[in-house]
Amino acid sequence: MVNRILIIFLVSTIYSISAFAQTELNVRSTWKKDGLKEIDRQFFNDIWGWADGTGREYAIMGSLDSIYFIDVTDPANPIEVDAEPGRDVNCIHRDFKTYKHYCFAVADEGFSSLQVFDLQYLPDSVHKVYDSDEFGYRAHNIFIEGSKLYLAANLSKEKFSALRVLNIENPSKPKLLFDLEAQGINLDYVHDIYVRNDTAICSGGEDGIYVFNVFDSIEKSGSKFYAPGMELTGGMATYPNKGYNHSSAMDKTGKYIYFADENHGLALKVMAQKDNRGWSVVKEFGHEHEKGSIAHNPFVNGDLLYVSYYQQGVQVYDISVPDSPVRVGFYDTYPRNMGFDGLDGCWGVYPYLPSGNIIASDQYFGLYVFGELSSISRPQKVSVLNVYPNPVSLGGIMGLNLEKPIVSISLHDLNGKLIKSFPPTTRGNEPFNIQFPENLVGGTYQLRVETKNELLSKLIIAE
Repeated sequence: MVNRILIIFLVSTIYSISAFAQTELNVRSTWKKDGLKEIDRQFFNDIWGWADGTGREYAIMGSLDSIYFIDVTDPANPIEVDAEPGRDVNCIHRDFKTYKHYCFAVADEGFSSLQVFDLQYLPDSVHKVYDSDEFGYRAHNIFIEGSKLYLAANLSKEKFSALRVLNIENPSKPKLLFDLEAQGINLDYVHDIYVRNDTAICSGGEDGIYVFNVFDSIEKSGSKFYAPGMELTGGMATYPNKGYNHSSAMDKTGKYIYFADENHGLALKVMAQKDNRGWSVVKEFGHEHEKGSIAHNPFVNGDLLYVSYYQQGVQVYDISVPDSPVRVGFYDTYPRNMGFDGLDGCWGVYPYLPSGNIIASDQYFGLYVFGELSSISRPQKVSVLNVYPNPVSLGGIMGLNLEKPIVSISLHDLNGKLIKSFPPTTRGNEPFNIQFPENLVGGTYQLRVETKNELLSKLIIAE
């Protein structure tokens, strides 16, 4: 069992906001099939991708009644190579993941099933090798890590399982491993799940977000966990500006988690753990959430965070400084939006094709194929701001060190509201002290330090 200790670095490299360029993604092509069923401006739903190892790449995208397999090897010329029907023909929620040369598919309407398709014969066709409701006839989302298939919000003939886990070493003959039994917490529903190695992050909708350790064998006297199974290691039932906890992704270091609350007007959030003090939200960010926009699904690839953002299309953030995401790319896949009163627009984005091309699904306009993000300007290091101690005690003394003279120092809450201004200093590269206000509550705050040509920020945890 691998244990991970998540930390917030006390000294971080800060980047100037002006050092980032916001680039509109380059659309190489789009694809939409005529004559499909429509429900309230929706033809399509989720998307995934697959590469065969020889240079050919495919988009896997759902419609209300079918699953489409589209060759995107030539990004300017997507070609439909196969379509496979689902059991339910009016399904607004489909989800797909791949394992080796197999695609696993679920649906969350009607009487559906778990379907498995063999992709090794593409571009000729796909072959369905499994179609059964033995382990569930509905699931909202799935995730595959190793040889485990995680079915979120799984509904079978016998019962509802917040999370069901299958062994898929033989994809045509999956086997039940266990159902999640979440002890001592209010987690009756898992809307979506992200897994890396033995760490599973469960988005529980109204119940919050929880982190589990996944184990294949363990001995726990008197425990209700059975081998294999999952053991709770942390998470949050509530947090600032909490909404419907929809989905998450982990940064490349495993120390930060990005998640979306599926509510109009709520920002994306960065979650981290300070030593063994528990989890907390250390940053809120997003695009026009103050106007009512709504984020859907985040995905991390290297130093970039890709978000399918409903009516805002695809949004891309640089997370090379994990607790300070900066928007660097975008494309509005749903230009007909006139506001943020619905859930139209971009459902999913897939940024993992070996070519670097990016694919996304818009519910109305279908498949988008974007070129790789080689034109995005990387941040340039400008200054290092040291703040210590961090965490700091309410009313305690906090030291600062910056190599340049400081014009202004101010403390803000996570929504940007000014709490207190401090006297600036004309000294450079010399430590000096400020007193943290004592009339606040413990939590996370933002310290802003302005020089002649830069605005730097640092997240401060007060206790």
